[in-house]
Amino acid sequence: MKTVKKTKHFSNWLSEIKDDKTRAIIAQHIVRLENGLGDVKAVGGGVRELRINVGPGWRVYFIEVEGYVIVLLLGGNKSTQTADINKARQMVTELKKSAAAKSAAKPTK
Repeated sequence: MKTVKKTKHFSNWLSEIKDDKTRAIIAQHIVRLENGLGDVKAVGGGVRELRINVGPGWRVYFIEVEGYVIVLLLGGNKSTQTADINKARQMVTELKKSAAAKSAAKPTK
């Protein structure tokens, strides 16, 4: 089972969905993702798209880190797909820069 972490962008997006049933369906798909299941497609830049074919075609964008941690970047639907993919790729670049800066700031022994 993989560990799932959520960005603030993702948490905010999910909380803005007013329909409880839709939020529950998305949560169920994330649990399946933790177990290595789901309709997933690589969209470039290390970003993957979890496709949830309900309503407007919900999408969850994520990356896998070291093969066991899934970082949920943001969500959207089919109508915002292109912009969401671009934003997710940008977030990955920023996360990598942040991780590199933290690594460089660590004192060496």
